[in-house]
Amino acid sequence: NSFLYTMGRVPIGAAISLALALLLVQNFPGRLFFRVAWYVPVVISSVAQIQIFIWLYHPQYGVLNYLLNEAGFEPVQWLGHPDSALISLILLGLWGAVPFTMIIYMAALGTIPEEYYEAASIDGANSWQKFWKITLPLLMPTTFFVLITQTIQSLTLFEPVYLMTGGGPVGSTTMPGYQIYEAAFEFNRWGRGSALAIIFFVIVLVFTFIQYKYTPESFT
Repeated sequence: NSFLYTMGRVPIGAAISLALALLLVQNFPGRLFFRVAWYVPVVISSVAQIQIFIWLYHPQYGVLNYLLNEAGFEPVQWLGHPDSALISLILLGLWGAVPFTMIIYMAALGTIPEEYYEAASIDGANSWQKFWKITLPLLMPTTFFVLITQTIQSLTLFEPVYLMTGGGPVGSTTMPGYQIYEAAFEFNRWGRGSALAIIFFVIVLVFTFIQYKYTPESFT
């Protein structure tokens, strides 16, 4: 479940963050408003974010099912069905993570010298070529940082599982962090909880090392 959650959240989140950063560094009316609006989820506590999404996902009164009903679709048991529960957590993760990584990308875009783009324009490069040949390669170290930090954060997910699903339904959202909590604080099996925590730490450490070791040098 942790790896599925990570694979669903990290690449999509990085792509959306980069797209928003590229949009918000442009000079257009209302740019400051949109920057602030997109960053709002970062300053909201995780518990408040979870409560908002619990309301959105409510099977009878939630906004999402209301919109589906208005569009002629059947309501979805967002948190009550194994096929949709993990996807619901991924959507919550994206909503909370995208603004933070977007700010990182915006800061990185500000460090790229404008002369590179001017030289490319003189050579006849279009916007798409500038992105692939200048912007994306120079953002590789930032992308590496985003992928590493977001992967660690995704693998150690706990609060949404604890407050929204309790690891269910049918274990479809059970994560290592919740298993550790459950063993130690619900069943008072402190030895098992400690062992799980150490094993999980080693797994995350090895996974992070593999990411770092086999990432292309252009990323770092």
